[in-house]
Amino acid sequence: QSLRNGTMNAWTTSPELTAMLCLPPDEHSHGRFVEYMQNIQLLSALLLSATLGVALNPLDVNAMPQSEQGLGDAYNFLASLLAVINVVCSVFGSYILMQALSVSQK
Repeated sequence: QSLRNGTMNAWTTSPELTAMLCLPPDEHSHGRFVEYMQNIQLLSALLLSATLGVALNPLDVNAMPQSEQGLGDAYNFLASLLAVINVVCSVFGSYILMQALSVSQK
């Protein structure tokens, strides 16, 4: 809506974002999409490698003081949730890249 009225937020004036939002209608748009998805896939894989170690070795909540056990439970839950989200992003990103690359080979 803000782009239609001509008023743009500060984040939409950066050349990097406008280059991603305004793709040309030729074959370069497919290449940019594949590069963008590869960057997301790489970031997701790096985050996954960082969070899986924390999620697979949770804090021992019973060894913590009683007043801090709730924080330990929240930390363990959020670490596991972040790892699951990163696994889903990695798998979905791989699927999207596989589809995009198969389209470009036809």
